[in-house]
Amino acid sequence: MVGGRNYEESRFNRATQAKRQPGSSFKPFVWMAALEKGYTPSSLIKDLEMVFYYDGRNWRVFDEAKDQYSLQLAAQPFMLSKDFDVWAPKNFGGKSSGFITLRRALELSKNLAAINLIDAVGIDKTINVARRAGIVSALPKAPALALGVSVVTLEELTNAMSTFANGGLQTQSYAIDRVEDQYGRVLEEHIPYEKEAFSPQNAFLLINMMKGVVQRGTGGAARILNRPVAAKTGTSQSHRDTWFIAMTPQLASGAWMGYDDDTAQETGRWTGGGAVAPWASAILAEILKDEPVTDFAVPEDISFSYVNPETGKLASATDRNKILEAFKKGTEPSSF
Repeated sequence: MVGGRNYEESRFNRATQAKRQPGSSFKPFVWMAALEKGYTPSSLIKDLEMVFYYDGRNWRVFDEAKDQYSLQLAAQPFMLSKDFDVWAPKNFGGKSSGFITLRRALELSKNLAAINLIDAVGIDKTINVARRAGIVSALPKAPALALGVSVVTLEELTNAMSTFANGGLQTQSYAIDRVEDQYGRVLEEHIPYEKEAFSPQNAFLLINMMKGVVQRGTGGAARILNRPVAAKTGTSQSHRDTWFIAMTPQLASGAWMGYDDDTAQETGRWTGGGAVAPWASAILAEILKDEPVTDFAVPEDISFSYVNPETGKLASATDRNKILEAFKKGTEPSSF
């Protein structure tokens, strides 16, 4: 644990005391909620613009059956009115894909897909998943939760994310095993506690998708480790907070970078993938240099099929970009 540059200069522990917005590093909780609702890594989800308005009690979405131009036209009077809270989220870079697989949306950290997904599976369901994983901080009942607008500590987020790498078993992090006196008698001892928060199958499917974040997505800097790594990057609004959560079968790690005074980086110089993942991966390389290269264990009732990552359907013999996808047995795609 590193809580700051110098303890004499600042005794504020940024790993355990600082509460900051996790940004997109919160998205795996939404994805787990989707898996529990019956989605698969190849399920197509909408990466389309949505406009929300607050009616005084709940956030509601404008009629999404309209085309995008009509949607913006209908929402315009509300967006200009002081009597309504209106939110029109965008993807980083401003482009949308239309429809995208659950896997690719996580690998590329698509904001609109996350918003559409939490709207489909439910905000309460997502909060329930985060709580079971180990998040204890307050979570707003708003669609923006999917983009990590809540505040959490680095220790809290890392601990919760490790639940997925731990086969769905949730544990509490601790620092001291036991306290002994001068004669070796145990005065205090920590008794580890764990419970099954998620099925091993869903935990594996999520971790398998998060491996793609490193292989083909925003966490590519971790490829220097030359071993299976599941990860998620995060960048909060105005680039105030940048994160990189990375997990191997041996350990889970979390890294954050930002300013104590919440200074914004309006130029967009910092992102979780571009600014944090490189140095966090360099530290991991040193920690893991003597550890065997192993992959996450595959639980029973998991099958693998080659699929087209763009369509989510079974790959044909001529598909050059096919990937080997994991599914719960019985949920594999059946068509090309």
